[in-house]
This record gives sequence, structure tokens and C-alpha cells, in this order.
Amino acid sequence: MLTGDFKTPSAGSMRNCLISLPQALGNAIESMIFGMIRSCMAALSLAAVMLAQVTPVPKVRIAFPGGVQSEKVYVRYGLRKPRGTYSSQVARMPAGGSSVEIPAPTDRFKALIWTPGCKIKEFDVPIEKSDIELQFACDPLKTVTLRGRVKSVDIIGPMMLSVDYSGMIACSWEDATELERIGSCSGLDIKGVATAEVAPDGSFKIELPDFDNDPIVSHAYRELDFWLSGIKGMPFLVPESSPTNSFKVAASYPAEVIFVPLDFKDSPRR
Repeated sequence: MLTGDFKTPSAGSMRNCLISLPQALGNAIESMIFGMIRSCMAALSLAAVMLAQVTPVPKVRIAFPGGVQSEKVYVRYGLRKPRGTYSSQVARMPAGGSSVEIPAPTDRFKALIWTPGCKIKEFDVPIEKSDIELQFACDPLKTVTLRGRVKSVDIIGPMMLSVDYSGMIACSWEDATELERIGSCSGLDIKGVATAEVAPDGSFKIELPDFDNDPIVSHAYRELDFWLSGIKGMPFLVPESSPTNSFKVAASYPAEVIFVPLDFKDSPRR
């Protein structure tokens, strides 16, 4: 016979226990499911890392002939995307190097390459699983002489003129629709295609690459930008006679072209 303070559980407490048991069971099952999901995600992430380690990205190696000026080599390249458009990047050659190596996680690789004294060369190759090597062979490009004079500058030291090339030829890469080509235009922006000293009186003579006779870019929109060091103030020069403050690539130039510093107040480039 039981004695003491033992009490028979009430109907309310029994009902609470019966309600709490399914809740606890549900919480346990939910926790177990989320744990399984986290484990699966971790396993998938690990598998992706391992797959990347055992499946290296193919590389494109572009080899150049001996004697090339590594610091002057220009490589504008594109990797095809699923929609047919291309990325657009510039690769640099290491100082003193003889080749450029580019990772190519794509199915097609395109490039436009320039080096001093040579025509621009275009490459368009399919990419599979293994590395590929391309050889840059120089097709000589002559120069065009430009004589000019700089005025309205405040000289503070020896003056050096540097010329950059810019053009929109890379638009022809696109395999997509016309609208997508317009939206993904990418140009060439080659720095320092020519340099020359400027005399104290502002006169200079410079040999410019004859891009007008380069088949790759002869039909493109092309300009040359002139930069002058050794002066105080604006270093960007424009032809005094140009209403658009631009200097177009041409097969020949006038006997003397007068250059002045760009005035931002009147410039469409600002």
C-alpha cells in the first residue's frame, strides 16, 4: 500500500505531456534534417574543391621572338561567354620575359597583340582541356613622320612627348547579336606607341606607327593622344586647329602641326 504525498497526475498535465511529445519529436526530426542538409552541402563543397584541384584550367601561352621590348608588348584578349560576348582584359609581359601566359576557362580565346615595329596581330583559337601555345611572328610596320610644335606651355624641365593609340576594333570579336555587340564594345588603348624629345623652342619630330596601313585596324575608329612631360599644368596636348580636340590616325600629316594644352572648359572629352 502506497503512503505519502503521491498524487495522481491531473487530466491537464497528462494532456500537456501528450501535446509536448509530438512537438519534441518534430523538433528532433527538423534538427536531424537540417544537419543532413549541412553535411551534404559540406560534402558538395569539398567535392567541388577537389574537382578544381584535379581539373586544371587550360592556359594560353603566347611566345614572342627574341629582342622584343617586353615592357612595350600589348595583349588585349577576350574569353567567350555563354551568350557569345567576350570578356576584355589586358595582359602584361613580365620584365625581361619572352612570353605571356593567360588562364583560359572558356571554349574560345581571341587576342589582339601589338609590339613596336610590328603590325597588330589577331588570334582566334578554340580552347579544349589542354594548354596551347601561340607564336607571335612580327610583320614589319613602317612609320609616318610627324613634325610639330608645342606652344602656350610653362616649361619646368626637359620636355618629352609620349603618344598613345586608341581605337574600337575589338568590337568585331563578338559572336552575339548586333545589340549585344554595341553594349559590349571594347577598344584598344596602347600606351606609348611613340616617344620623342621636344626642343626648348617647342619643336619636335616623332615617328608614329603607320596604323593607317595596318589591315587589322585600318577600318577602325582611331585616334592618337599626345602627352607632354616637363611642363607645369595640363600635360595633355591637342591640335590647335581641331574643333573636336582630337588627332586622327592618317597616312600622312601636314608639314607642321601646332599643339596646345587641352582646355577643359572647351573640351568635349571632359
